[in-house]
Amino acid sequence: MLYVCVCLFVCLSVCLPAFFVFFVPVGSMAVCWSRSQVEAVLFYAITTIHNLLLHQEGSKMAVRLGGGLQRMVSLLSQTNVKFLAITIDCLHLLAYGNQESKLSILGSGGPAELIRIMRFYSYEKLLWTTSRLLKVLSVCHMNKQAIVECGGIQALAHHLSSRSGRLVQNCMWCLRNLSDAATHLENLGGLLQLLIQFLGVGDFTYVTCAAGILSNLTCNNPQNKVKWMYEMKGTENEYIEFYSLWNPCVLK
Repeated sequence: MLYVCVCLFVCLSVCLPAFFVFFVPVGSMAVCWSRSQVEAVLFYAITTIHNLLLHQEGSKMAVRLGGGLQRMVSLLSQTNVKFLAITIDCLHLLAYGNQESKLSILGSGGPAELIRIMRFYSYEKLLWTTSRLLKVLSVCHMNKQAIVECGGIQALAHHLSSRSGRLVQNCMWCLRNLSDAATHLENLGGLLQLLIQFLGVGDFTYVTCAAGILSNLTCNNPQNKVKWMYEMKGTENEYIEFYSLWNPCVLK
């Protein structure tokens, strides 16, 4: 019976989203349904919430007040990749432009779960959605630190060779945002080598991000600066040209 009711709510949430915002406690529904042990119920419940978040601005506040955001983070341990993609997109909709939601995700252990997904899953839509949420979280100082500590730099770097352009672009922006909090990291030779290659592509976004990341990761880090940027890049002239552009005070 619950399964039938949830399916009906999914249909109505598409056709009559305003009805749900004003007459149904959406946040309470999210928390209630997400406690179900039935996978189909969970899937349709999160789909309903996703539809409402997309179509009705007022539903975001309702979900936040109902504890739905924290519950969604706890659902990231599920293994259904399509369910995870929808859940993470809900979190993205809630976190975008809302610092309180970003901190709630942090407090619920969100960064660690998101980095785990980036490490162990290969479903492109899930990875793209996860990287998009990470891009939003990476502009928050507290989340930024947590993502770096969870191994976020390495996890994101792994996808820079992906054939998905939108995934690579999100990962580049994430790394750009995170890199100023990762200046202490070492043993990043593989990442630095990839970034150097990106400097030679014709895409302005890639070049800008790669240069910014390299600038941050090599700042006050002798190993990254000398061992990798000099030896792996190849020529002293390229080394000097890069640092003259991004760190004019370094080579005086």
